[in-house]
Amino acid sequence: MSVQPGATIEIRCQAGESRSAAALSPVLAHGQAQLETRGGLAPTGPAAEALGTMLTLPGVGLVNGVTTIEVETRGPVTGLALFGDSITQMGFWPAALERHLRTEFPGRTAVRNLGIAGNRVLHDAPSSQPTFGPAAGSRFTPQVFGDEPVGLVVVLIGVNDLVHPASLPEAADEVVTADELLAGIGAFAEVSHRHGARAVVCTIPPFFGNEAWTPQTEAVRQEVNAGLATETSFDAFVDLDQALCGDDAARPAQRDALHIGDRLHPNPQGGEAIAAAVMPALRPLLADGP
Repeated sequence: MSVQPGATIEIRCQAGESRSAAALSPVLAHGQAQLETRGGLAPTGPAAEALGTMLTLPGVGLVNGVTTIEVETRGPVTGLALFGDSITQMGFWPAALERHLRTEFPGRTAVRNLGIAGNRVLHDAPSSQPTFGPAAGSRFTPQVFGDEPVGLVVVLIGVNDLVHPASLPEAADEVVTADELLAGIGAFAEVSHRHGARAVVCTIPPFFGNEAWTPQTEAVRQEVNAGLATETSFDAFVDLDQALCGDDAARPAQRDALHIGDRLHPNPQGGEAIAAAVMPALRPLLADGP
């Protein structure tokens, strides 16, 4: 069938039982708990409304029944792979980015969301959460370059390497250093270049106020992000603190209106903020076309 750019394809699946999105997703379940608290972490306004909407989604929407839709294009396009964790998998910033690309570079890009919730750069999924997948370092090459041509890769990953040891008992001994994480993320640029693609890196987003935040994890995050800012292997760099945070540079935290309630996962407004920050990095790389 013919599909216009930006069109929505509706796919219906039949499930044996109906479950809430919160029941199927640890991310949304945590967000629901935060929303129901009376403490300072519960969001208000747009963030609360977005989370409330997400929590009423049919549970089948979070089941991986369809993994790929192939579309035959009418002309050459640049394949754009968005590689990351749940922040990417949730789709808020990829959807916003696709809208920007469709407006500025109509018919010239094909975007693939390669996010896996809970994914880490350096370690496989912990035993209690097998859906978090293999370490990003091992899945990067086959998933990004195994099927369709890719000309650009945007990497946004690393927060779970900090969060899991602080929040999951079975990952407590998998603490990573800034140097280890920088080396793991930097390898994505090297692999991309070997395959003829260019690579953009995003900093690890802030999560102050999340239950997994500690001064130690923040120190590693800051050191990694400082290293990414000077990492010459990548073709462009995106500062997500600048996109998501308020004015407190000493203790950066995502603004209340930009996360789902857990101070870690951006909501649709946060996704738009990320996409708006990524676009300036992509424009010069796409200017010459595929």
